[in-house]
Amino acid sequence: FARTLGGATPPPLVVPPAAPDHQRRTMAGHNKWSKIKRKKGANDAARAREHSKVARAIMAASRSCGGDVSDLRLLSAIKAARAAQLPKDRINGAVERGAKPGSGDAEMVQMRYDGSVPTPSGKVVVIAVALTDNRNRTAASVRASFNKVGGELLETGANDWMFENVGVALVPKRKSVEEGNENDQEDEFHEDDLLEAALEGNASDVDFGTEDDEHAFVKCDALDLLGLVAVLKEGMYEPSEFETRWMVKDETSMLELDESSLEKFEKFLDRMDDDVDVT
Repeated sequence: FARTLGGATPPPLVVPPAAPDHQRRTMAGHNKWSKIKRKKGANDAARAREHSKVARAIMAASRSCGGDVSDLRLLSAIKAARAAQLPKDRINGAVERGAKPGSGDAEMVQMRYDGSVPTPSGKVVVIAVALTDNRNRTAASVRASFNKVGGELLETGANDWMFENVGVALVPKRKSVEEGNENDQEDEFHEDDLLEAALEGNASDVDFGTEDDEHAFVKCDALDLLGLVAVLKEGMYEPSEFETRWMVKDETSMLELDESSLEKFEKFLDRMDDDVDVT
């Protein structure tokens, strides 16, 4: 539940060490993107909730930019919606509704909630992000989800020692073709060229993975994400997805949950997934 530009993401399965470790760890391992995305249920109800969440994210982003589809925040929300297989007509409808809100459409704001969930393996530290038009409703719903599993809400920022807010972009390992020149062959891809473009955009890490991986994982400070994406697009490296996330600073502090702990935490995740406000 750490995404802040669009789409849906779960809290990481993390148990804090006895004392906070503020050491920052450089991103490594190409499977980061898949590991920090939790698989959603394939049933119709789960798909409908996911579609509702990504559509709301589009409307919020569209409202802030007047429906300008070149706006990078709106583009991020649209890419997340496409990844969730939201139909094109619903994407367009969400953009239009956000750009021209009705008199009864309340403005949606982003809220953050810090908390913890106890399990037999230890406490799981959570940062949840919500997009809501009613703060009281959402706060009560999130609190109920924690209480249901014996967890607790903490003061906002309480889990900052454990996480860092970063920007992440998934970039195909090929150069884009300029619009209007679709018949032209793509330029040969060179890792050094993408690395140079990423560093120009203030990237803090670029992970190219293996030869079999079709994408590179680019990481930056959250505040630099939109600038990074702009630089990458100028260099003809169009990200497939990009967003900001709360990610663990030190992965050595992560603990694998046993079966009973995982079962309990999965129930908490299911409750959060059911909350249309929680992104």
